[in-house]
Amino acid sequence: MTNFWQGLDAFNAQEPERLDVEFKLYYDECGSPLFYTTENEKGNYIVVDQKTYSQGDYVNIKVKNGKILRKCPSDSKKLIKSDKEGVRCHRSDVSIIDDTNHGQYWKLKLYEYH
Repeated sequence: MTNFWQGLDAFNAQEPERLDVEFKLYYDECGSPLFYTTENEKGNYIVVDQKTYSQGDYVNIKVKNGKILRKCPSDSKKLIKSDKEGVRCHRSDVSIIDDTNHGQYWKLKLYEYH
């Protein structure tokens, strides 16, 4: 029995060899993610941390100036007043479309990535 415990102690005393791994996110010209990998491939990429790599998010991120921008669903769309663009609505009720020249213009502004 002592040989087993001595062998186990010897095994646990050895530190595993650490591998230096770069986690990469490759993206296209528009900044949309293509794939995550630890291998060297041709194309544009940024080095990401292990958490970002393991999440593997392709939908809610974009790369711009070498940084990851994330979509924020609560701030993504805002209804704003406009002078000459958008849909002309009744001045006191935005849900009523106004065909006269007395209405207020409204449009949607997208703030997708922060």
